Amino acid sequence: MGRPSEARERVIEAAGELFHERGYHAVGVSEICGRAEVQKGSFYHFFASKQKLALAVIERYLETAEEAAAEVLAGDGAPLDRLERYFTALHERQVGQCAGGARVLGCPLGNLALELATWDEELREALRRGFDRQVADLEAVLREARRAGEIGADVDIGAAARALVALLEGHLLFAKLRNDAAPLAGLAAVARRVLGLSA
Repeated sequence: MGRPSEARERVIEAAGELFHERGYHAVGVSEICGRAEVQKGSFYHFFASKQKLALAVIERYLETAEEAAAEVLAGDGAPLDRLERYFTALHERQVGQCAGGARVLGCPLGNLALELATWDEELREALRRGFDRQVADLEAVLREARRAGEIGADVDIGAAARALVALLEGHLLFAKLRNDAAPLAGLAAVARRVLGLSA
């Protein structure tokens, strides 16, 4: 028999997969428990409600996404090169997720935001903080780019970072609607134009 902490992790992982595939409201606790291979009583031992589980799923997604982003954004190379690799990695991740005929699922955080932001205040706030963290990550690399002389002093770093996140989320939404990840391949060039640079 596995440790309780392992069962809790399986519940979070299973819920994250199901929410990403089908959405929060379309998935029940029984289905989550089935995929996680835990009893319903174990679920309620770990989480008082599905809403509390969703908060844990959001936090886990953010931890994973920040680790992946840090590998690229805080890695080697010039700041704008790293930013380009960030967008390229996102495209490759979506292509990998839909390999073998699976659907393009889009952004887990964006999907939940569209579904839950007007439905539950605690979830809305968790999602808002998540996007704020993503904006802050991009602000950091843009400040580096300014110090390196890659972007001009006239660029509003905060506004540019928010625009890049909006660009990213919008393209992910279109990719999901069209079930085609190919348009994401051009994100880096569009991002450069947002920053007032040639593609």
